[in-house]
Amino acid sequence: MPVISLRISAHDEQKLNLAAKKSQLSKSEYIRKVLFSNENVGSKIDFYANINEAIKQIMIHSQMSAQLICHVLASQTNPETVQEIIKNIKDELEVDSYETRF
Repeated sequence: MPVISLRISAHDEQKLNLAAKKSQLSKSEYIRKVLFSNENVGSKIDFYANINEAIKQIMIHSQMSAQLICHVLASQTNPETVQEIIKNIKDELEVDSYETRF
């Protein structure tokens, strides 16, 4: 049987060993399974490309929703109240993003 060699980082080797162990396969068996599985690499690329497009659409719809909410608030209250609400939301978002980073 021909032998194929490749270089990988120590971190990637650890991930490979763990994945093989979870699959209850030797490292070689696991690599063969992954390389020659029925799942096409193109389908994985398409999957990730579609995720990026979905994220873009979510961002666009979120921006549209935020603008609509601002218009509704502005039409029902005075501009100072709207500015105060926006400032409070921004402050809360900054606190939340700071907490999730640490």
